[in-house]
Amino acid sequence: MSQSFKINRPQHILDTEVCRSKILTVEDEAVHQFLLVDLLKENGYEVFTAGNGRDALRLLETLKPDLILLDVIMPKICGFETCRKIKANPETAGIPVIFSTSLDDSENIITGFDLGACDYLTKPFKPGEVLARVKTHLELQKALSEIVRVNENLEKIIIKESQELIKAERQAAFSLLLHGIVHNFKGPLTTIKGSSQLLRLKMAQMKTELETKNESFDFIREGIHSSEEFLLLHEQSILNLQDMIRSLMLKGRQDQQKDEEVFDLNDLVRKELEFLNADLGFKNTRKELSLTRKPLPVKAVFAEVSQVLNNLVKNSVDSFFGQPNQQNFIKIKTLKNCDGAIVIVEDGGCGIKEEHLDKIFDPFFSTKPKAGEKDANVPYGTGLGLYMCQHALHKIGGDLKVISEFGKGTSFQVLIPLAKEYVEIPEPTREA
Repeated sequence: MSQSFKINRPQHILDTEVCRSKILTVEDEAVHQFLLVDLLKENGYEVFTAGNGRDALRLLETLKPDLILLDVIMPKICGFETCRKIKANPETAGIPVIFSTSLDDSENIITGFDLGACDYLTKPFKPGEVLARVKTHLELQKALSEIVRVNENLEKIIIKESQELIKAERQAAFSLLLHGIVHNFKGPLTTIKGSSQLLRLKMAQMKTELETKNESFDFIREGIHSSEEFLLLHEQSILNLQDMIRSLMLKGRQDQQKDEEVFDLNDLVRKELEFLNADLGFKNTRKELSLTRKPLPVKAVFAEVSQVLNNLVKNSVDSFFGQPNQQNFIKIKTLKNCDGAIVIVEDGGCGIKEEHLDKIFDPFFSTKPKAGEKDANVPYGTGLGLYMCQHALHKIGGDLKVISEFGKGTSFQVLIPLAKEYVEIPEPTREA
């Protein structure tokens, strides 16, 4: 289709930043192609051409233009189909496309926008309109690219800063747990001290009895029996202390491990809950644990997944503040589905308001007061815990979801892909 082309050349729209841009014109009519190229080059743009959609798609394999002027009616591949393929390719989907066409009916215009075009030009072209729209969309694309760049830099800054704050938060949490561990140490140590004093008293009584040559063998037998009981208490208390120390040292080593490894998610849950028992708030909470019978091998950084579980449990404990005791429960269970391994942490705490659900994974957003804003006994947050949890899970292809009802409780679902090394263990056969 030939169209008349009137040129009333406008004053040049010069912008040194924009005019260094690369423009691809896709036009099957030579006269329109020539006039577009002439107009754009005269205004400082670097112009590339293709005579049809197929040639344009080939050219886009190596060329990444800043904008595409695309004719609709062309042989081989029409402009609509060409645009669809451009937008379907992640490498070219972000390039703005302006349709150039003699079709000015609304149906074709809507079709073009539905396919991802940002604008359209009708033939015969008006040079001033061509230059104005090209300049506008190049500036919009430049602004969008700058926003993306700023967002990427901001994301890096947030991650760096939040990692430092999370590190400080973890150290504070670790310090709190140490207080709990010290408190738990007091029980075994008090038992050892008390039984030692009783043992010493009993031994002194037996010594006195022997020195007075009172052959009360029944008393001696009873003393020996009591001494054996005290020794058993000693041994049990010492074993309890050894278990606590071993758990603490294991936790410390695993928190230092930064490399991904394959481990059983159920084993991590058991160890983390054993460690969290040093927190009296958690220890005194009703708990229900349900783990899959078979192991759930996942590949991740042990300390990061451990921190995710730690953070979710701590949030649950904090959610009980000011709640009736009968609502204070935490249910933790694991299961396996087609997507991978799942850990669910459910509580009967205060829940999350509906208007906050879309924000809880945003950095620096928290439903808790910040440290120092309220009474020191009120649980506080940095607004980074859930953000970092979700970020850590996304790194390994996992996810973190939440379901909550204000005043009734919250359920978090942690999804982690199973390790590729995972092999389903067949059920053992039983002989009749």
